[in-house]
Amino acid sequence: MRNIIRIVEGSERSTPSSFARMFDGRRVFRFCGILLVVEIALFVFLTAGTYGLIVPLPKPTSTDFVSFYAAGTLADAGTPELAYNRDAHYAAEERATKPGIVYNFFPAYHRASANLRRRYGIGGVAVAAMASRS
Repeated sequence: MRNIIRIVEGSERSTPSSFARMFDGRRVFRFCGILLVVEIALFVFLTAGTYGLIVPLPKPTSTDFVSFYAAGTLADAGTPELAYNRDAHYAAEERATKPGIVYNFFPAYHRASANLRRRYGIGGVAVAAMASRS
């Protein structure tokens, strides 16, 4: 405790620990650059895997985003109510990607989220995490 008081009063200089010295500005910048390169490489790898560029996939795939894209194209065409019609929505998803994809119907996610909120009285990230598991 006395050492802390001396440091605060300025009568004794503090020396940074070896851990603190490791994180000077130059090194932090390098670590961030390395982390950025690793993240970009992982993103490219996962994206290539999703589109079958690493190994051939047995059938066409898509991401969850295609559901929202398809709903947007239906709304842009002047028929936003068709975003809730499963057949029209699936056809819009197939037009956006390829025929035979796994169907991702976004109102089902919303419905599961609403049920979890009602049942457990929770919200936000916890609901999204639980909805993705159900």
